[in-house]
Amino acid sequence: LAFRRGNSAPPGGRNELHGDYKFGYVGPAFHSMFGGSGFGFGRGLRNSVGTRAFGRNWVDRALDGRGHSRNCAGGRSVRTCRARRISSTAASSATAAKPPSTARLVAEASLTAGGLALIGDAISQGIGMRKGNKSFDTWRSLRMGSYGATFYGPFSYWWYRFLDVQCGRVIGSAALPVFLAKVTLNQIVLGPIVLVAVFTWNLAWQGKINEAPGKIYRDGLRTQIVGWKFWVPASAINFA
Repeated sequence: LAFRRGNSAPPGGRNELHGDYKFGYVGPAFHSMFGGSGFGFGRGLRNSVGTRAFGRNWVDRALDGRGHSRNCAGGRSVRTCRARRISSTAASSATAAKPPSTARLVAEASLTAGGLALIGDAISQGIGMRKGNKSFDTWRSLRMGSYGATFYGPFSYWWYRFLDVQCGRVIGSAALPVFLAKVTLNQIVLGPIVLVAVFTWNLAWQGKINEAPGKIYRDGLRTQIVGWKFWVPASAINFA
C-alpha cells in the first residue's frame, strides 16, 4: 500500500497520479495479472502502461485526466453516456406517448359498438321472453351486432369527431352553447340517420329490403320519440 502526493509512482508500476493525495496499490500478483500494469484509484488517474483486457477495464473505471469518470466500454465519459441515456429515454417516452392511429380508433369503435349492440339486443329479447313473447332469436342479435360493428361504430367515430371540430369552430369555446349544440345535433341529425339505417339493415338481412320505406313511414316517428326519452339524457351525460 502506498499513500503518496503529487506525481510519484508506487513501486511495481508506472501509473501517473495527478493532483493531491492519491491512494494506489501495486503488488506482484496484480503486476502479473495485469501484464505489467499498475492498479490505482484517485482523481486524475491516467494509466501510462498498455494493459490487457481485465486491467484495462479496471483502469478505465477510474477517473481520467480531466476528472471525468470513464466507463469500460469504449472509453466514453459519464457526461457522454448520461446524455445518450437521457436522449434514449426521451425517445422512448415520445414513442410511448404517440397517439393511436385513426385506423386503430375506428377499429376500437367498431368492436365496442358491435359488442354493445349484440348484448343490448340479447337483453331486450330476454325481457320480452319474460313477458311471454316468442323464443330467443339468435339471428336477430347477430344482425344487430353486425350493424353496430360495420355501420354504427365507424360512423359514430366520424360523427363525434365532426361535432368536436365544427362546434368548436362555429360556436367557440363557451361550454354551455357547445354542450347544447352537441346534444341537439345528436338527436335531430344522428338519431334519424341511425333509425333509418337500423330498419333498413334488419330488413335487408331478412330479404325484405323492399319493405323498408313502409316500415320507416309507419314506425319511424313513433320509434324516434321513444328513443329520445332515453338518448337525450344519455347524450347530456356523455357530453357533460
